[in-house]
Amino acid sequence: MGWTGFAAVFAAFFLTHSIPVHLAAKSRLVDMISPRRFGLTYTAHLGLSAICLILAFSIAPPNLISFNLARKDTFNLDRPGLVR
Repeated sequence: MGWTGFAAVFAAFFLTHSIPVHLAAKSRLVDMISPRRFGLTYTAHLGLSAICLILAFSIAPPNLISFNLARKDTFNLDRPGLVR
């Protein structure tokens, strides 16, 4: 997936998370459906987002530039790798 796909996914994530809690949009949504149904739907949406994030972090390859605190004793300050 290139930058276009990443931008599309980011835009979809932003829209689905910011529009439902915007005051004007939220009041219209709550008027169309009950407050309880809005709460349940939004909670389920957040739960699904958490599951997607967990899957993304478990499927994605490791970040070679990140700090690995689990194996900090193997890090060599004289030869840090990609960072100079």
